Amino acid sequence: MNDGGVDSPLCCNPFKGSTVEVSILNGGIFDIGSQNVILNPLRTRICAKKILFGLGFTRAWKEKQPPVILGQIEFAKPTVRVEKDIAEQLTEANIPLESINSIIWSHHHIGHTGDPFLFPKSVRLVVGPGFKSDNTLFPGYPKNPNAVTVDDAFEGHWVILSPDFFSDGRFYLLAAPGHTHDHICGFARTSKDEFFFLGGDIAHHACEFRLTTYLPLPAEINPSPFDLPTCVDKMECFGASLHVFVIIAHIASVLGVLPLFPRTITTWDRTDEKIISRWRFLKGF
Repeated sequence: MNDGGVDSPLCCNPFKGSTVEVSILNGGIFDIGSQNVILNPLRTRICAKKILFGLGFTRAWKEKQPPVILGQIEFAKPTVRVEKDIAEQLTEANIPLESINSIIWSHHHIGHTGDPFLFPKSVRLVVGPGFKSDNTLFPGYPKNPNAVTVDDAFEGHWVILSPDFFSDGRFYLLAAPGHTHDHICGFARTSKDEFFFLGGDIAHHACEFRLTTYLPLPAEINPSPFDLPTCVDKMECFGASLHVFVIIAHIASVLGVLPLFPRTITTWDRTDEKIISRWRFLKGF
């Protein structure tokens, strides 16, 4: 079923017969454990032929990050889980690292930069507008003690930016400042008239770019996501009952009130835990 959308042609260079193949790589997990909130359940990176659009986290992030970044991470106290670097995943898939043409940083944040040092010096590193003129980004640490990037990422790599990347209309880089001043997005042609928009961190939730003038809410969605509020409505009477304690999976307001495993919460009705936790969710607003 067609749920709406704009069918007008896109403004880009004429199709010259060149397209790209797109795959998704796992770039790691960043978990703010103290709040039991997963900010990035799955960091994904796009590999289009010989391009890596971001590198996710590096497994050696504790050893590789500058002091200013380590201080920020220590303050947030997250759990960072990286099973394999992107370079390791490519090698295991029998893709020679020498075959990678370019690494593109959508921006300079730790969850996107990985470790370019793991790649041959022939691999080019591509950054957004204003990157090299920002003295907190380039040169990197330790050459620049106040930098938020690492200097060995730039060793032997060319730092360039080209809008029509291959000059044949199959892959574009788009300046998209906002999340950071150097942020860029990718636009990959997968067939004559179809594209992947590689957004990086231009948004963090689909609600930021859906339900718009260009894509209004359709009259019918199947399967309907609105079945969920109906279930929530039915649960409200349980939540109001003195005899029921409602717990859902992502509810930080009970942390610090209810005991955690291996202790049990079976005796909640003999304590004030429900009353204490009932309105604590308002702290988030």
